[in-house]
Amino acid sequence: MHRALPRLDIVVVMPPLIRIPESCCPQVPQRCLWVAGVQISYLSAAPASSGDPDILEHFVPPGAGPPFYLHVSRSDAFYVVQGKFRFRCGANETLATTGQFFMIPEGLPHLYENVGVEWGRLLNIVTPGGLEPFYLELNQAAQHAPLSFPGFLEITARHGVQILTSQVES
Repeated sequence: MHRALPRLDIVVVMPPLIRIPESCCPQVPQRCLWVAGVQISYLSAAPASSGDPDILEHFVPPGAGPPFYLHVSRSDAFYVVQGKFRFRCGANETLATTGQFFMIPEGLPHLYENVGVEWGRLLNIVTPGGLEPFYLELNQAAQHAPLSFPGFLEITARHGVQILTSQVES
């Protein structure tokens, strides 16, 4: 039996909903990356201090999402802008739809998956920020050849992201 995560509805003014992203950040392409099948757009500038957050938007195709992971020293917050997602946080699992918000403290293993039939959108706030070099390295490593799983684990470890390989679902 899975317990539902606490629900907190918040009001956020967002740009119009889209069906499939043609291109994100067309004026600043280096701030728009493809990572593990998810298009990630940086909405914030690079953190000015160690406490500033990263604010990102994830465009997620049906069935996509990261493996079970945790941030060693960062918290994650997700707001579902559009779509239907399965969130797993620790041993808890819940379905989330447009308008729901989740706060995930540092060190708590988590994942999300778009379980809808359309592309989904998530607003993601990572505190403290500074993950852009991680996403850039993953994006660059996968541009020339498929990234091996050991190579993926090596990059994540360098950036304080721990993939829980014993929990990775196939």
